[in-house]
Order: sequence, then structure tokens, then C-alpha cells
Amino acid sequence: MASTHRNIISNFIGNLWMAILTAIIIPLQINYLGIEAFALVGLIGTLQLIFNILDLGLSTSIIRVIASDHSIDKQESTGIVNTAMIFYWLMAFLIAIFILINSKYIANNFLNQSSLPYETITKAIFIIGLSVAARWPVALYMGILSGLKKQDTLNFIKVICISLRLGGGIIIAILTRDILVFLYWILFCSIFEIAYYYYVCRLHTPKKYYQIRLELASLKKIWKFSLAMNIIAILSMILINIDKIFVSKIMSLEDLGYYYLAYNVAVCLTLIQSSINSAMFPTLSEEFSKNNRDNFKNKYINITQLTIYVVALPAFIMIFYSYEGLVLWVGEEAASGSSLVMAILAIGFLITASISNSYIASIAAGKPLIAIKINIIAIIFYIPLMYFLIIEYGIVGASICWLILNVYYLFVQVPINHKLVFNIKYFNWLLKYFIPYMLLGIICFGGSKLILNITGLYTEILPIFILLLISAITYSIIGYILLSKSIKKDIEEFLRQIRILLLQYYRN
Repeated sequence: MASTHRNIISNFIGNLWMAILTAIIIPLQINYLGIEAFALVGLIGTLQLIFNILDLGLSTSIIRVIASDHSIDKQESTGIVNTAMIFYWLMAFLIAIFILINSKYIANNFLNQSSLPYETITKAIFIIGLSVAARWPVALYMGILSGLKKQDTLNFIKVICISLRLGGGIIIAILTRDILVFLYWILFCSIFEIAYYYYVCRLHTPKKYYQIRLELASLKKIWKFSLAMNIIAILSMILINIDKIFVSKIMSLEDLGYYYLAYNVAVCLTLIQSSINSAMFPTLSEEFSKNNRDNFKNKYINITQLTIYVVALPAFIMIFYSYEGLVLWVGEEAASGSSLVMAILAIGFLITASISNSYIASIAAGKPLIAIKINIIAIIFYIPLMYFLIIEYGIVGASICWLILNVYYLFVQVPINHKLVFNIKYFNWLLKYFIPYMLLGIICFGGSKLILNITGLYTEILPIFILLLISAITYSIIGYILLSKSIKKDIEEFLRQIRILLLQYYRN
């Protein structure tokens, strides 16, 4: 478990640094580039998620295959990695060609009511597409490092690349105030990132992984799992991006900018969640491959309670203090357009974090069909509901629909996984792990917000800060008491690992 703790720590530090940089950079981007240009920057993430359907589930399969490969020098996974490399670089080339041909079509059909020149939008989309293509093989190299449980190396690369992209980008934005120059910098950073990943992977992984060799026979071992993961990726892409697609098509580019602002803040909750998920996936895959079912089940239960406890604190701050936080961060105008949406999205992402380990464990157990069936049903009601709610309520409607989707997962996906994967009673899990932290968060943070409203101090910074601090401390102490003994022991080990890492860093 020590390596898992180390990987969680490494993931958390890397994601925390990215969150801090993002928090600093976003208001500067809005101020120097404008809300519409900020919306164009947000398209980078959307396009990346859309093109994830071309991944064919290989990145997840590679993590699982490498983590489960107990052969000398990872010989059993060599053929799969060799074949995957050819595929990823070919797809990067095809993505670049596709964007080159369709940039004008995207500008004409998916971005409305913009004050930016048409030529600027078209060029911006083309540069964004090249950036996405340049970064495309990154998923492969991240999968290799994750499968080898080298999250410390992986996160070091992430920190360097995100610092270069955001730090240099904001300097360019301040100096030029030109969205195209800013996007050219993003393109340069994407090229640097893939080159850096390739170089580091060559240093830390078996040399046989880099032979240019197509071994289709090796794919027979994973094609069913990869196909299932690709179907999940397609369904997830639709579910995650349909809100932004509809908002960009129906609403103005300004509204899209406000939605991206709210979404980018709320989605930071997944940085905490993914710090745990990405470290636990290879660990759970290894336990399942060794047929250690009790360890597999216990690790899932413990890590799920820990995830809920940790994520709920910042989530409830976003839920009850979204307006106050955004006013201080990006100004009153942007806060007015985004705060309610951010609060609703935060509830949805809190539920996402709470149920994420259930999904991760089912994939580690080789049962992706559960997620496929559940997502197919979700799409049937989610797409028409999203369109209707955006028409009726704008970007607030989009956030409400996202919340409804996650409530559906909570009451459908989790109980099915508990029955088929773990043989855990769902309502016991709900009453013991989920509901207590939801009630605790509502009482602590909702109670402090109610006090501010009753006393009329909701516009005063100092009372807000004091009550928020008291709420956070109260939640942390009571929430820690509610944790199981085994998790408390793991937290002590977790803190010990942090101390060791800090001492090593200080000595170096």
C-alpha cells in the first residue's frame, strides 16, 4: 500500500498545482483576452474529449495490461504497446487533417453571436485543432507510466508542462491581448509536451516498448475490453460534452464563456477525485488479477469513504459560497453570470466523485458492460432533457441537467456495481458513507451561510472568512471522526509518506 500512498500523494500535489495555476490564470485570461476569447480557449478541452472516441479504449487497456503484467521486463505487454504507438501517431495525423478541412464548418455551425471577426474564429479553431492533434499520443505515454505505477514521474511532467503552458500563456496574453498569438503558444506547448513525454518514457520504461512493430495478434487479448472501453468513451463523450455543444449552438458566445467559467471551477473537484482514482486503478487491477477478492473489496470501501470525505469539503464551499468566491476572483459581472451555474455543477461533481470508485473498480474487475448499459439508458433521456432545459432556462438549465444525470448514476450505477462486483448492500453503503457527509456539509456550510444572511453580513469579507473557516474546521474534525479505523490508519501512513517526501526534497 506504500506505493499507492506515494502515488496518491504525487497525484494530489500535481493536481493541486494545476488547480492553483488555473485559479490564478483564468481571471487574467478573461480580463486580457475577453470572455468570448476565453470560450474559444475552452474549446480545446471540449475537442479533446470529443476526439477521445478515437482512443478505442486503448489507453485504459494499456494501464490494465501493464499493471497486470508480472512477466520479466514486461514482455507480455510489449506487443500491445508497440501496436498502440503506431495507432496513436497515425490518429494524431488524421485529427490534424480533419481540423484543417473542417475549421470553417465548425466556425459557421457551432459558434453564434460573436463580436470576434469570423477570420479570427476560423484561424483559432484551426490552431486549437493542431494543438489537440499534437497532444493526442500523450494518453498513450500517460497510460504506460500509470500502468508501471510511476505517478511521481507522470505528475512531474504534468507540473512542468502545465506551468509552461499557463505561465507563459498569461505573459503572452498580457503583452499582446491577441487570442491567436495566445493559441500559437498553446500549440508550441503541446508539441513540447509530447516530446517531453516521449523522452521521459524512453528513460523509465522497457526499451522493447519502442519498437516500430505492428502485432495485431497481440490485440486479440484485449480487443473485447478495449472495444467496451471505447464504447464507454463514446457514450461519456456525448454525456460530458452535449451541454457545451448545445450551449454553443443555442446561446451566445458570451453565455458559453460564463458556462465555461462555472464549469472550469466546478470541475476542479475532479482533480481531487482523479488523484485517488488514477492511483487506485492499477492497484485494484493488480489485486483482481491475483484473485485477492477481499483486499479488492476492502480497498474499494476504504477509498470511497476517503474520497467522499475529502471532496465534500471544497464542494460545499462552492455550493454555498459560489457568488462570494467568484466576486473576489473574477469580478461581480462574471460572478453574476456564473455563480448559480457553478453551485449546481458542484453538487453534480460531488456526486461524481462519490461514485467514481465504483466505476473504477468495475473496470478493474473487467466488467465494462455494466457502464455501457447504464450510459446507453442515460443518453436516451439526457440529450432531449438537456436541449429542453437549455431552451427554457439557458445555462442554468444545462447545469440542472448535469445534476440530474449524476443523481441517476448514484441510484442506478452504484447499486448495480455493488451487487455484481462486490456483493455489498447498497443502502448500507448509502447510510454509512454517503449520507452522513452530505448532511454534515449542509449543516456546517449551509448553516454558516444562513447565519450570514440572517445577520446581514453576507457582503462583509471578514465575517464570511471567519464563518467559512469555522465551517471547514468543524467539517474536517467531525468528518474525520466518522472515518473507519482502517482509513485513519491509512491517513496516518499517508501523512508519514508526505513527511518523507518533504524531507527527501529538503535534503536534495
